[in-house]
Amino acid sequence: YRSFFTNVSFLRYYFNSVVVAAGTITVCLVAGTLAGYSFSRFSYPGRNTLMIITLSAQMFPWALLLISLYSLFQRLSLLDSYIGLILAHSVFALPLTTWILKGYFDTVPTSIEESALIEGASRSRILASIVLPLCRPGLVAATIYVFIFSWNDFIFGLTLTTSDKMRIIAPGIAITYIAEFQYKWIEMMATATLVTLPVVVLFLVLQRHFVDGLTAGATKY
Repeated sequence: YRSFFTNVSFLRYYFNSVVVAAGTITVCLVAGTLAGYSFSRFSYPGRNTLMIITLSAQMFPWALLLISLYSLFQRLSLLDSYIGLILAHSVFALPLTTWILKGYFDTVPTSIEESALIEGASRSRILASIVLPLCRPGLVAATIYVFIFSWNDFIFGLTLTTSDKMRIIAPGIAITYIAEFQYKWIEMMATATLVTLPVVVLFLVLQRHFVDGLTAGATKY
């Protein structure tokens, strides 16, 4: 355990993972909230098709799109950057985030929003001041899901970063402790324990909201 805290590289990996996870959560919650609310409250041509397409994005394996993402990010100069990793994580975390929030928005009675509309509140005011506070468990569930997805990422962090200062924690562990002729099992297990702690603590603290958010709207259809 002492080797983790004395290793400057690992402290950097840890910091990078926190920044990328926080950025991914922000992008997914903002975009997922707007998309989920749109699917839940409005009827427009192509709505059902768009919902199916959004969910079907989860069917593609990460490795299938990795080469395309790498080429695209290389042209946009997003390789080896926080923005590149955040966008890559958001691509795969956003569809399920949208559906989690959409299911929870469906449980909020429309009569509450209609009363606010009669009083002169705008849609943005209704969403921010009425709907989101009522959907707090769904937001917590989505936050935990996105955090775990981003925190545990290995393949994007390994492929889309080229310098040691931008590496995140999972590929950092693999590159540091796993070599061709040597495995440092003791240090690797100690580091893995410290890396797992934030996820365990977050889940234990917010477990009730997480379960409520995932099961919201499950029996609605």
